[in-house]
Amino acid sequence: MSSHPSLIFCLVPASLSLHQRANLLGNLGVAFTFELFITLGLVLAVPVSAALDIKWYQVKFEGMKLAGIILIVCGFFLVLLPANWPEYITRLLRWVVRSTSRCFLRCCCRRRRHNPPP
Repeated sequence: MSSHPSLIFCLVPASLSLHQRANLLGNLGVAFTFELFITLGLVLAVPVSAALDIKWYQVKFEGMKLAGIILIVCGFFLVLLPANWPEYITRLLRWVVRSTSRCFLRCCCRRRRHNPPP
């Protein structure tokens, strides 16, 4: 940062006004649009910002930085899930178990018909 005090006093109000605008857009955006749009914007802000940092500033995300970005995005996706998401997961798991067991039984029955035990 430059050592000019006048530059600092110009940047602080600009930063405050931008922060206020972003806060108002976030809060009023929910009132005028779906909450999904605001949350998707927040979810995409972190990876897009990381991609721009990689492209413009040659930042390398390794180790804990990469893990932090992944955890932030996963947290935002958890917010997007409906309240009864465990029920959906249970249904999905039951469907997977049923379909794999049917496939397994078909394969075993075909082998027995074609290759009877001695």
